[in-house]
Amino acid sequence: MIGKPNRIIIDELAQKLNLIIAQLAMVGDRLYTDIALGQTSSITTVLVLSGETRLSDLDQSPYKPTCKFNDLGEVADYLLNILN
Repeated sequence: MIGKPNRIIIDELAQKLNLIIAQLAMVGDRLYTDIALGQTSSITTVLVLSGETRLSDLDQSPYKPTCKFNDLGEVADYLLNILN
């Protein structure tokens, strides 16, 4: 069985969809699965604080996101701003 944070998920997805791993990002709300997967795969990690993880959890976690947002709406706004 394969699950997060096993890097095989990213490797297989990139190969199947012909994607460049260095251009991928993992967006998620859990440090120990989503952000850990991104780190083990050497890709950008985006933590959204609208789910399981709270800002105070970052202090105790070995998994640190590349960036963090309050929710997916903030992620969308950020992407729209940098694309325009």
